[in-house]
Amino acid sequence: MNSVLQCLSHTPYLTPFFKNDEYLKDINRDNPLGWKGKVAEEYGSLIKDLWSDKYTVVTPRSFKQVIGEFQPRFSGYNQQDSSELLSFLLDGLHEDLNLVKQKPVTQPVESNNRPDEIVAQEAWETYLKRNQSVIVNTMQGQYKSKLVCPDANCGRVSITFDPFLFLSVPLPQVNDHVQEINLVSADPSKPTSKHRVVINKYARIFELKEAVGKLTNISARRLVVVELYTNSVYKYFADDDSVSDMGSRDEIFVYEVPAMELGKDMIPVSCMHRRSEPNSRYDPSYTYSSKYNIVTYGLPAITALPSKQAITGKQIYAAIGEALRSHARDPSQIPQFVVRQLDKGGRNCFKCGYSCSQGCLVENNDDVLLENVLEETVSYFSRQSDRGSKISFAVEWTDENEYNKDKPIHQHSQDGHIQSMDGASLQECIRLFTKEETLSETDPWYCSGCKQFQCATKKFDLWRLPKILIIHLKRFSYTRINREKITMNVDFPLEGLDLSEFCGAAQESCLYDLYAVSNHMGGLGGGHYTAYCKNLSNGQWYCHDDSRVSSCNANEVRSPAAYVLFYKRREPAD
Repeated sequence: MNSVLQCLSHTPYLTPFFKNDEYLKDINRDNPLGWKGKVAEEYGSLIKDLWSDKYTVVTPRSFKQVIGEFQPRFSGYNQQDSSELLSFLLDGLHEDLNLVKQKPVTQPVESNNRPDEIVAQEAWETYLKRNQSVIVNTMQGQYKSKLVCPDANCGRVSITFDPFLFLSVPLPQVNDHVQEINLVSADPSKPTSKHRVVINKYARIFELKEAVGKLTNISARRLVVVELYTNSVYKYFADDDSVSDMGSRDEIFVYEVPAMELGKDMIPVSCMHRRSEPNSRYDPSYTYSSKYNIVTYGLPAITALPSKQAITGKQIYAAIGEALRSHARDPSQIPQFVVRQLDKGGRNCFKCGYSCSQGCLVENNDDVLLENVLEETVSYFSRQSDRGSKISFAVEWTDENEYNKDKPIHQHSQDGHIQSMDGASLQECIRLFTKEETLSETDPWYCSGCKQFQCATKKFDLWRLPKILIIHLKRFSYTRINREKITMNVDFPLEGLDLSEFCGAAQESCLYDLYAVSNHMGGLGGGHYTAYCKNLSNGQWYCHDDSRVSSCNANEVRSPAAYVLFYKRREPAD
């Protein structure tokens, strides 16, 4: 909080507005989207205390209490993201000081093939019908958004102009990722081998399979990617899953399963190696006591079965027998074994359920065991269909000594590696923000032309520049599995930031000078915020670290900790 408040308190236009009580005439206590003027009043009181020269230290207890009342996540003493607090505070101040008492109903402004200048002005005027405040006048700009439908029969182009309070720009980074995998070959003569595969961190699993195929000369269609845990398959990865879903400590194995090449209807099925041992503590009077202790060992085998036809016991034994060759000491012969049927999680009998953890024996005959192995479920969160086997198997070797537990694991010598990126300029970050991109399948755009969700191409351009420009560097990256902070150094100018190349319309001035920086030091689990601010009175730079304030050199302001940058537009008269 201190970092954000120090940066805002050194903001030209805004601080004199509060310091001189100009805000009092604008307070809107009836705005249902505001905070009844309370936050504006508390913020104004805080600014006057900070610039009164009466105190060496100002503690914003009352201000913190008020914003905690309206937004509970900012109450207490847990650390919050400074950019989120900044967005919340500026939006609240805008609504508390909104001069529009009765907001009219407005409609989105579409281009409809009209000139951009006309559409942009109409969109801005429409926005001002509902929003007029010191925040809008000094800190809000406008950008152009262009979406193009990829359907050749449609090709609709949507151009809109929207307001922005600050720019959240991505940081250029090396997207290559080294994924460690263990390859289990179908060739019994080849050992299990470890590989480090270089692949885009946002790639899909089918791209990982293709990369593994190129390294090993194995068709990607034969490969099955799984995560193993306690000698069994914990998870199958579908072709459309993301590589980023894999954790750094996950045991990722890629199996070569020749039967997968027989067609799209083939479903991988796991076969864990295990034995049953008498349970010396078995108590028949206890409902959940079992006669046997189940012990699993080694790498599970994986075979494939047709998903849309009846499966007999004889077919199951034949398929598993072939898969066991690469696990046997003598791969020239199919070992002797028996098969037990388990549910897809491998914990209970497929037939009996919880009452039989050992699993019922599968007879090696022509009797139909099940009509099909396919199970289709729909994810509650993604609403996407998930196809997999409803059954798994346990293999009990007649002679466990035939299992090759000493089969070596070979470390592939040609390990993948990636190059690091040490730094980037702020202009490069803004170029990434304005770069044309294609929307992902998880974030499609609804085209009103063809009435379909489409992976459209999208591009942003700056159109109307504000007097105060706030730039948020997106240092934090999140996926379903991984979170990381990008610590690269961003080189940003202290004076003369030129945005002319990013603007689609003529501006009074495209040059900006830095006056404050909010810094974040540390990692995702916490960290510490500080601020560098250029004093409004004497023009000197100071470092604000909680209650400690010290003067600093302008060159110290640039650091890898920079998180939110505050710029003032250089006016023609400056």
